[in-house]
Amino acid sequence: MMKKNKKRITTVFLFLLLVLVVVGGYHVLKKEEASGRSFESALTLNVSDEKVVEKLPGAGESVYYKLELDRESLFSYKIEGDLKRGLELALYNQDRELLLDKRFTEAYGAESKGNQWEVYLAEGSYYVLFSAEKPVKKETYSYAAKVTPVPKSEQEPNNTEKKAQSLKVGGKVTGCLNITDRVDLYHFQLKESKNVRITLNTKASDGLAVSLFKGSKCVEQEETEGTYVYEGSLKKGTYYIKLEGKYSDSTGTYALLIEESKTETETEKETEKETDKETETETETETEAETAPKDRKGITIELRSAVCLKVGETLLLSAEIKPEESKKDLTLKWSTTDSTIVSVKNGSIKGIAPGSGVIEVTEADGAAAYCVVLVVE
Repeated sequence: MMKKNKKRITTVFLFLLLVLVVVGGYHVLKKEEASGRSFESALTLNVSDEKVVEKLPGAGESVYYKLELDRESLFSYKIEGDLKRGLELALYNQDRELLLDKRFTEAYGAESKGNQWEVYLAEGSYYVLFSAEKPVKKETYSYAAKVTPVPKSEQEPNNTEKKAQSLKVGGKVTGCLNITDRVDLYHFQLKESKNVRITLNTKASDGLAVSLFKGSKCVEQEETEGTYVYEGSLKKGTYYIKLEGKYSDSTGTYALLIEESKTETETEKETEKETDKETETETETETEAETAPKDRKGITIELRSAVCLKVGETLLLSAEIKPEESKKDLTLKWSTTDSTIVSVKNGSIKGIAPGSGVIEVTEADGAAAYCVVLVVE
């Protein structure tokens, strides 16, 4: 009888032990599921641009976040905390392939720019990984993430010669190079020889490499971090413009304009006419001579490359003129490609209806800048 009781007690004990193991394992799994310590248990990244406080990972540990994008966007990330022991932020695609990473090795405050990270991403799923090499002093860190849709008129895909987007002389296009699509191609056709001006404005990180070619012949190849201008006589035929990020993590927006330019003879004639007019003005009065137009060669205009507005919302665009002394007596002309979507008056833009448009600001001698505007509900 005692043997039977002992056997029952042993069975009950083993059963209870098994229950404890199963329940304990379940709670461990649930804790792991909510911990963000793996790709499978990744936390949802807050992209409201509000500061979020999280517990710092231990030495050799990581915190995983998942980011979902329904359109091409600018992803901005800012982090604060005691980072002297070495922390790393990494970005992976949905296949868990590393796209890029950044190491933080200093203590950053709220006003520091060294703790900010921006990259343009295509539509899709991503993982953001935050890891620590060594233990850190503080138990928490804070981050603020933001996603801004990219307004553009570029037609994807256009990363090969066969898929190159067609442009006409006199046409404009706004586009974006993101971390997984770092090449854009455009082509235009000339039915006869013409003087052509190609203008590219970009704010891509680290700049872009620009190539103009016809068949296997390279006409022009340059690198730019701001404004690029090619002006020259091109023969009849089909030409391609290739835009490519200088480095593997070079991303950003751009505005491309192709237009027919004046010949040297036409320019010389206009210069002679202007010179004659200035001479006539100088002979009239000394006062008028003092107020005659000044030579404005070398003027550049800088403008925000892209902005997002809600319907009914207004925003004042500020055009930066260089050199500074050129601002005096300078007249800027503002225009919009579609006033039914976005209007502009003296730099003040207003969202009219959902869609996208391009704001252009120019001055008399040809300097220009462009801003792509996306209007949403």
